[in-house]
Amino acid sequence: ELRTTLEKLHTELEHADTLDESSRRLLLEVQADIRDLLIEQQGAAPPPVSDHSLVARLRAGSQHFEAEHPTLAAAMRHLGSTLSNMGI
Repeated sequence: ELRTTLEKLHTELEHADTLDESSRRLLLEVQADIRDLLIEQQGAAPPPVSDHSLVARLRAGSQHFEAEHPTLAAAMRHLGSTLSNMGI
């Protein structure tokens, strides 16, 4: 389920072409955190990522994008819920 949710979020990110600089930076930070988390789960050890900061960024991002990018916001909320349910 996590992989499917990440793929959906990635697709939404690719289609979100009307983002301002701060929004794009937020999304890049979330993508980097997710990539590091996936690497960590595969057994490699990247620099530590605060899992709580990732979930917090996903929540903040979903609120930020709700009006102009509701599908992206929904994908971010779903990923945050998935990670929380996994204990991350």
